[in-house]
Amino acid sequence: MGIQRNEKAKLTAAYLNGIAIAVALAGALTPTLTGVQTNPGPVNWGTAGIVAICVVVSLSFHMLARRALNELAE
Repeated sequence: MGIQRNEKAKLTAAYLNGIAIAVALAGALTPTLTGVQTNPGPVNWGTAGIVAICVVVSLSFHMLARRALNELAE
């Protein structure tokens, strides 16, 4: 029974970490690179706010993934 529980915890952690990566790429990295490429002028604070929110959401999902791994049986 411990092996199944461990595998479920690993799958949950991998899924949550995948969401964290997707949010980071779509919500933080892409607007940042696009903004630098198309508008090297002053900072667009609206975009900066969205990027900051996406970074926080991404880190939250990553921390949930780490918490899922705490359920591993030894």
